[in-house]
Amino acid sequence: MATEMQPIDITNMPELARLTDEVRATNRPVALQRNHETVAVLMPAKRAPQPRRTTKSSEADIQAFLSSAGSWEGIVDTEKLKQDIYESRRISSRPPIKV
Repeated sequence: MATEMQPIDITNMPELARLTDEVRATNRPVALQRNHETVAVLMPAKRAPQPRRTTKSSEADIQAFLSSAGSWEGIVDTEKLKQDIYESRRISSRPPIKV
């Protein structure tokens, strides 16, 4: 059964703070030993992913996007395309399950 970790504030523990900085910088765990016996393992915590940078679309990009509207007209039968899509979703491509 997994138990929740109890947080410990290490602000006023300089040696432990130095170890945690090392673990974070190297992204490698460190074994804490007493009398040649490993008593704990200090591991880096997973960092939250950085938000994606988004670039603002230029006026030319917006105009190119808008000019593409309706470009399939007369080339593709959209009703037939929709029927084909729905039909392909009804067909299973997975092998049957053996019980």
